[in-house]
Amino acid sequence: FAEYNVNTHTYNKEITYDILGRVIKYYKDINYYFNKFLLERYLNNFSYKKNKQITKIDNMYKEKYHIIKVNNHYITEKQALIHRFNKKKPKTFD
Repeated sequence: FAEYNVNTHTYNKEITYDILGRVIKYYKDINYYFNKFLLERYLNNFSYKKNKQITKIDNMYKEKYHIIKVNNHYITEKQALIHRFNKKKPKTFD
């Protein structure tokens, strides 16, 4: 009986560490996942039934089309993503 409790306790510890490791990995990779989400929205034309007004691109939701308020005027989601991904790099003189 005592051996069963020790094995169960060890197994529960392993599961806890596994879950904790996955959560830590997720939070380390969250910027990657968000940028992947934005790049998908930039490259593909999705049509959604629901609209959402937001103030910055970091507040985007899945399954919604976004209208972003910038300095008292509104831009579309596509315009904001074009601005984010089409930044020209400055020329370097070697």
